[in-house]
Amino acid sequence: MIIKNIKDLSPDWNETQFTNAIRDAVCFLDGYSLKLGASMFMAKGTPDTDYFLAGVSFLLESKVHPFKVSPIQAEQLSRIRGGTGSAWAATLRNQKIIFDSGNEFIDIYSMLKFCVGEAKRKALAHELRQL
Repeated sequence: MIIKNIKDLSPDWNETQFTNAIRDAVCFLDGYSLKLGASMFMAKGTPDTDYFLAGVSFLLESKVHPFKVSPIQAEQLSRIRGGTGSAWAATLRNQKIIFDSGNEFIDIYSMLKFCVGEAKRKALAHELRQL
């Protein structure tokens, strides 16, 4: 089942179920997702899923309230965004998706539209600096 609206999500869902709903939406939009498993070769705090959609990639760390982003996760998100990457922590709370950057979304698709737009904007800005 494709989740079209955040209200379709169960308030009892855990982080895995929230992540799977996002992954289903990306797949529905002909994108791809890659769930990253923790390993000794991966930096601690790296977001857990890489998404490829509309010609860009971005990372999301899924959270379900009351769980919060750890200090090391916040540091890694900052590092990724400080470079050429796009990454956010997305927390499901009170029928909304709230990003660590302060952005709020009422459904998964508006969240994905924002992610793609920001990733494209950042990629273009980087490309223009190289000219």
